[in-house]
Amino acid sequence: TATLGNRSGVPVSPEITEIESMKLDPQALQSGNKTHNQLGMYRGQRMSGRKPILNTGITIEIDRELDPALFRESFNYVVSKADALRSVFRFADGGVRRMVLEPEELGFELEVHDFTAQPDEADAWINACLLQNFNLKKRLFDAALLKLADDKYVWLLVQHHLICDGISCANIVEHVSNRYAQLESGDRSDFDLPPYTDLVQR
Repeated sequence: TATLGNRSGVPVSPEITEIESMKLDPQALQSGNKTHNQLGMYRGQRMSGRKPILNTGITIEIDRELDPALFRESFNYVVSKADALRSVFRFADGGVRRMVLEPEELGFELEVHDFTAQPDEADAWINACLLQNFNLKKRLFDAALLKLADDKYVWLLVQHHLICDGISCANIVEHVSNRYAQLESGDRSDFDLPPYTDLVQR
């Protein structure tokens, strides 16, 4: 840690020092592979400690029979194609940098939870998931499929605001839905998604 020139003398991490010094430096932002807004959110998250102040989450009700294994495969496929979902933020080479991990580095497997016997408990489980603390260095999303009945599911998708906004979140939902429909029809053809940088520039 390093101590800033403040009156309290409280140790401040090198990350916070770097954030303060480069807030308006476009060259530093570009070299760190991040946007000015991301830097601001990163700073806010670090200053708040481990409070989940920037978690965003949606639940999607699916009123039909579903193949959980096929849904898991569809979501994993989109994760492998969407570099935003695989983005993490680490302090390296003297700065905060956005890095894109390989899917296997995320340590993630979409879980299916069966609430058919106790559907009223699903909401409490969802709320607890929304309040989780993401490790900015390891993974910034979570997702699960909750079964409420044979023909009723809820898909929960939670992301840190560092890697998503309303439009990008809707895009992820659309891509997973399209991939599921594709696999369900027997079509396993490949497709690519636009890189995160293209979405930021729109």
